[in-house]
Amino acid sequence: MRARQFQFAYGPESGIADVAVNKLRLKVFGKKERILLEADPTHNKQAVFDLLDKVAKGIPLYQVAVTQVGIMVTFAHNPASRKPGTRAFEISWPNSCSLKHDGRDGIIRKMLADSGIEPREPAKEDSAAS
Repeated sequence: MRARQFQFAYGPESGIADVAVNKLRLKVFGKKERILLEADPTHNKQAVFDLLDKVAKGIPLYQVAVTQVGIMVTFAHNPASRKPGTRAFEISWPNSCSLKHDGRDGIIRKMLADSGIEPREPAKEDSAAS
């Protein structure tokens, strides 16, 4: 996900209008150092990646691992809803996500799974078949 070419997978039925990465936390291999990059994706969805390119001039990217990603999801305007149109959350290594499991968070979790990020629940085997 540290590549700016990464595309989130969602359809119009999800109600999601846009998704942007707004934060990256990097761990420098072999050192007790972390780098936190935050950028406002309002006018430039690639802002955090532009910032990463600037940092990469001093530290080669092969020397760092992404340990946390901040994501901002914007939902299509719904005049019937009073809920905010955006949802910001973090995914952290090795397996942590600040999303809940219902409502819009459930929709976002589906988008993450469809994008190959969020692990899917294993299919439950039919006990009658065994």
